[in-house]
Amino acid sequence: MDNTLLLAEIEGAASRYLDRYFGERDLGGTIGLIHPEMTGFGTARDEIGFSGAASQHLYRRDIEQVPGPIKWDVLRKHVTAIGNDVGIVALELNLDLSMLNQRVRMNGTRFTMVFERTADGWLLTHQHVSMPTSVHGEDEAYPLKEIEERTRVLERMVAEKTRELQEKNTELAYRAITDSLTGLFNRMKTEQVLKHEIQRVRRHDVPLSVILMDIDHFKRINDTLGHAVGDSVLGDVANLLQSRVRETDTVGRWG
Repeated sequence: MDNTLLLAEIEGAASRYLDRYFGERDLGGTIGLIHPEMTGFGTARDEIGFSGAASQHLYRRDIEQVPGPIKWDVLRKHVTAIGNDVGIVALELNLDLSMLNQRVRMNGTRFTMVFERTADGWLLTHQHVSMPTSVHGEDEAYPLKEIEERTRVLERMVAEKTRELQEKNTELAYRAITDSLTGLFNRMKTEQVLKHEIQRVRRHDVPLSVILMDIDHFKRINDTLGHAVGDSVLGDVANLLQSRVRETDTVGRWG
């Protein structure tokens, strides 16, 4: 067979594989282009397949993790034929994909693929993937670990900010209904409780007691002893009232 045509067939097989696997992320179409006894080596420790079934499992997991299309740019390519039935394609690619909600660019990814001519056409029998210029750690290639760690950091930051926001919202809700001086319900909240109780007693025809209290000569305390002492007196009276009522009763500051 003419060597030029043979190399074109092998290169065409590699192009179809990249289209199905990277461009379309088509699991069935990709598996249809691999040999039943395919072997392969990836970048992670567990990305080793010594059978077609193991390889299919790795393809399925990879496409599930990154379901969107992967863009690729061919930096270097070398196609070799061994006889008329075996071809080797060596590629250096830049890959552009989305992983963990972040855009990732993997530069200098290297693929070595061995294709075999069969009755079903050229099928991939072996593949080796490596990133020798950007290894990070012992078993994975950059930037996967970096992205996963960054995602964990962002999740912790979001959780912390969410907790802080919840605490601030709780504090704001407390301040909105509380008199800052006495710690009792403020007038707005007291009016809300009173309206609710009036509706309740009308609906169920039960008694309701409302007591309004004033501190005699309180102005004299402020004028002679100062407002700080007056504030302290208000706080003491509020604490005394709170300690003498039932859990079902409400104490609020009207003034």
